[in-house]
Amino acid sequence: MALPLVLGIKVTATTSSAPPYNRDSDSEFLTTVQVDGPASFWNLLDLPTRIHLEEERKGQVKHLSDWLNRLLIAYSVHLDCRSKPPDPRWQAFPGTVHAITDDVLAIFSLAHASFPVLSDEIVQRYWKFAQIWTAGNPAMKQQLDITQRLVQEYRVFYQVHVAKSTYAILLPLSKVLEDILSTPSDLPIETLILQTSERLHDALRRQEPKRRPLVKDHSLSIEIRVNNEIQAVHQFVSTCVNDLFLGQYKGDRALLQEHRSRIKSGAEFAYRLLAMEETKPKTKKQEVEGAQL
Repeated sequence: MALPLVLGIKVTATTSSAPPYNRDSDSEFLTTVQVDGPASFWNLLDLPTRIHLEEERKGQVKHLSDWLNRLLIAYSVHLDCRSKPPDPRWQAFPGTVHAITDDVLAIFSLAHASFPVLSDEIVQRYWKFAQIWTAGNPAMKQQLDITQRLVQEYRVFYQVHVAKSTYAILLPLSKVLEDILSTPSDLPIETLILQTSERLHDALRRQEPKRRPLVKDHSLSIEIRVNNEIQAVHQFVSTCVNDLFLGQYKGDRALLQEHRSRIKSGAEFAYRLLAMEETKPKTKKQEVEGAQL
């Protein structure tokens, strides 16, 4: 797949000693890359066996580089997370492909289980992997967007340093998921949101003031600060219930339970990414724009 981009030639990959087209003519060879009899993971990756340099597929223009990126991301995730150097364990590669094609958040759960320390470089690289992976897939893109939005919403009222444990970083999300999964299925949605909001706010009051950005803002009275915090908590819980539980997982508690660890892994990567972006020094242009706002 890389050869046409590097050398400007057409390529056939086959395990057969007989070429799948006429040697004396290229009239049958109309594609840029032709893959003859690929392994099962090829179809799992939704890669075509006849690839043009550029073509329209599923209403979108796809380039050869798009297919190559998809293949290389799958290879990279597998070699990072499933191999045991010096053994790449290619026999386990279909399992890696199945996991990340089924759920984009599996990219983060695999990385979370494989890297003892989530460095800034790993967080940025794997978030970029997920963004490329979701291109052209509205359902996966929505899943990634919701994950990031949930973290943005709870960072309004709860923040810890990224050096803290996963438990501390994900405390609000973990509490809400636990409540959703443990409440009776016949409980009205509004009651679920209100009860979960109250329990989360109770847990929040037991945290150090420095972890509560809205409360430590002494420019406002304590009544206003607490009210702002309650509203922010309610907004976060509403998004968890309406957009994540009822929207993404169709109100299926068993499905939510099955994907809980992946949701939390994705949220931790999103949290670390947002924290990293907030610590970046602003450019002069951003400072001017902020002053104008």
